[in-house]
Amino acid sequence: MTPRPPGPRWRRALARLVALAVVGAAVAVTVVALQDRADLRDEAHATAHGAVEDLVAVDEGEARIADLEAAIRAADAAAATDDGGTVAIITALDTLQTLRDRIALAELELSRVTAVSDEQVRQLGILRTCAAALEQVRMRVRDGDTAGASAALAAGADGCKDAETLIEGSIAAAHPFDFADPQVMLAGGTYYAFGTNGPGGTVQVLSSADLSDWDVRGSALASLPGWARNGFTWAPAAIRTGTTFTLFYTVRQLGTEKQCITRATATDPAGPYVDTSTGPLICQLGEAGSIDPSPYTDEAGNLYLTWKSEGETVGGGAAIWMAPLAPDGSKITWFPTRLLTVDREWEGRTIEGPSMARAGGTWILLYSANSWSSAAYATGYATCEGPSGPCTKPADNRVLQSNGDREGPGGAEMFRTAGGRLKVAYAAWDAGEVGVPNPRRLHLGTASMTPLGLRIS
Repeated sequence: MTPRPPGPRWRRALARLVALAVVGAAVAVTVVALQDRADLRDEAHATAHGAVEDLVAVDEGEARIADLEAAIRAADAAAATDDGGTVAIITALDTLQTLRDRIALAELELSRVTAVSDEQVRQLGILRTCAAALEQVRMRVRDGDTAGASAALAAGADGCKDAETLIEGSIAAAHPFDFADPQVMLAGGTYYAFGTNGPGGTVQVLSSADLSDWDVRGSALASLPGWARNGFTWAPAAIRTGTTFTLFYTVRQLGTEKQCITRATATDPAGPYVDTSTGPLICQLGEAGSIDPSPYTDEAGNLYLTWKSEGETVGGGAAIWMAPLAPDGSKITWFPTRLLTVDREWEGRTIEGPSMARAGGTWILLYSANSWSSAAYATGYATCEGPSGPCTKPADNRVLQSNGDREGPGGAEMFRTAGGRLKVAYAAWDAGEVGVPNPRRLHLGTASMTPLGLRIS
């Protein structure tokens, strides 16, 4: 994979400011594109709200445990003379263990949310320090104070160097901030990238005219439906459906606490998307839930959806599925078909993140496998007889894996450019920085079928 040459506007702006300090001549200032602060503040509030909800759940769970332990002691006393007391003890112990397991999960999620929130606050502080320094330079240039502008630039050099390191990350990254599970859609000559919740919002959305310079558009999703838990939205993917656009995404269902797939619609490709559903579009509770939706169409314009079931989380096996959809994406119109399961050593226990497209006359199914938070995470592919399968994995089917400048590449989604080229959007950790709270940055590659199989460069 060839690293993309530096291109974002902030980098060109910084280069011009550095040139000012060197030559001491006229200063040109370019507006630096930073994260919209209102969006970041809203995201921080949402993160904090989710953390408080988890903390309340932990407190309530601990109070319930105290009640159950008292009930066990009472039942234990009764058990000496009453067989019913023994049954009560067993029932209470089962309930207690289930509750303890749920509390442990809530505490783990609370820890993760807190770590991510703290890291985002730290990164925002670095960016604001550099922005303040550049603002001082701008003001002095406006006042004709060239010497003062040079001095202000020199004073802020260290802060902006930290900001440059933070934003640049891997030189090949297309976007500097965390942008997991990316998907790109072309609409009206503009590319829109959607990503899992992060610094840009509940469903992050970017836009670009050339796949090089990306503008942050905030959150694509207006709000979650009432049956979904706030703070847990993953793997969004959008597609045009007639005169509107439909966004498929993953949420956590209240009550079952399982992952489920839902949809929202908008008239503008960037949103806001509105979800009016009263329940999931797809939620395979028998398979422990459904995640990672990815829509696609065949040559006739028929709409389909692929996704992943979470059987491995309850002792079963993960699987990739597909089903045809109604033209507006509102419902599946036939029974789901299982396309792939785990059967390769490199896959570990998980396959997920499917994406289907036609490449060189062949239907290709991309998928990710292994643990998403490790360097072993990678992207493989299968070839399919049609948009609904069946699909077969080639012998050597890994097409993206950890290399020199990025680790754990996955969540890959294929899309077409305006010129018809097949591209791939995926996320990866910077080399040596695998795991939360480090960011998984957006990368772009080109997919092609060769006599040796699929290649992504």
